[in-house]
Amino acid sequence: NKKLSCQTVVRTFIERCQEVDGLMNVIVDERYEEAMKEARRVDELLACDIDIDILKITKPFLGVPFTTKESNQAK
Repeated sequence: NKKLSCQTVVRTFIERCQEVDGLMNVIVDERYEEAMKEARRVDELLACDIDIDILKITKPFLGVPFTTKESNQAK
């Protein structure tokens, strides 16, 4: 419903990752800058006249940040 921007969500997620990593040293490879660029592109996409229902089907996790174990290959 666009109450929060993707950039806000990702920035908050990054801040939490940095906070936890400071205590537990669990982040092996960070890509915070790239994540913020992607979040900006998602916000730009959502600002366009685009069918949200189609996005819900084709990209259900669009803009949702996540972490993964380094044993899982992800980009």
